[in-house]
Amino acid sequence: MLTVVQVLGMSSEDEMVACFLSGELSSQRFGQNLRSHLAAAGQAEQLLTHPDLSDAGANFARRALLAATRGYGENRDLFENFPPEVTWTRALLSADEAASVRYLHWKEVQVEDVRSGCDDASDLAAANGG
Repeated sequence: MLTVVQVLGMSSEDEMVACFLSGELSSQRFGQNLRSHLAAAGQAEQLLTHPDLSDAGANFARRALLAATRGYGENRDLFENFPPEVTWTRALLSADEAASVRYLHWKEVQVEDVRSGCDDASDLAAANGG
């Protein structure tokens, strides 16, 4: 069955990083490592749980955390060979569409993990005046 992904609108690198780290924070596998890096950087979990995308310093801190924990922007680990220029788009996928995504480690992803990343793109947008 052919389905069409519902595009919700444009996103940004800062929003992607915020959503990614929010999901990592609630992950049993990656959360503790992220908390350790937060503590080492002198940052509170609020940096991830209540991201302010209009705060350039906070955006920089989140990108640094994603670099330290997963290699983002450093061409290593999870982000090895990741393209430097990406157009980020918010989209809504059905459960069947999400199940067809091939580049996630599905044995590590649970519905709760996916939802906790950004429970609703509108929540993050509303929190940032969007």
